[in-house]
Amino acid sequence: MRFKHWLSKYPFKDRISDERMPILLAAVRSGQPTAIKEMIEGHLRLGMALVARFALCDEVVDDLVSASFLSITKAVNRIARGYLTHDNPTAYIVTHVLGGLRKELAKRPTIYTPELGEKAPKTVPLDHPQANISIPPDYSMEIEEELRLICDDDTDIKIIELLMCGFRGASLAAEVGMYKGNVSRRIQRIRQAYLERQSESAT
Repeated sequence: MRFKHWLSKYPFKDRISDERMPILLAAVRSGQPTAIKEMIEGHLRLGMALVARFALCDEVVDDLVSASFLSITKAVNRIARGYLTHDNPTAYIVTHVLGGLRKELAKRPTIYTPELGEKAPKTVPLDHPQANISIPPDYSMEIEEELRLICDDDTDIKIIELLMCGFRGASLAAEVGMYKGNVSRRIQRIRQAYLERQSESAT
């Protein structure tokens, strides 16, 4: 999903490489200000990509971008304070950004609904019969803990992270360096494990 924003063409820092990340993570955990700054800047482009999943109405874009960047900053500073219990900071940051975006949307009296057709208003009152008002509650940390329980390894977590960023099929497989069929089987296994845990929780 593309959206217009004055920062869309800003030359953000490149994604932090897999080789660089463990070194940077160690520096962030030791509280080095330059490392904290590098990790924040290295995730801003991802923050913009996550906003694209929610920015269905031009009037909310500025607030969503701000919420995304603030969530990245808070997440990295939490990592520096020792809150990250695994070695995948990007998944942790994504979880915080998604939670921040949902909180920002939950503040609004209207919500975008594409079901009303192209000629309809971009936003409708929340009590409109066709409005989709199911903004998920913010269970960010609980979701992250749940993912750690159903994932076999860091590759599983990376696949989920990429799915949240909109990667699918061959492009996702290329990102993780695996055959598409192997990735599909992993996704199926993760989904099945999640459904089983949901079923256990309901009983």
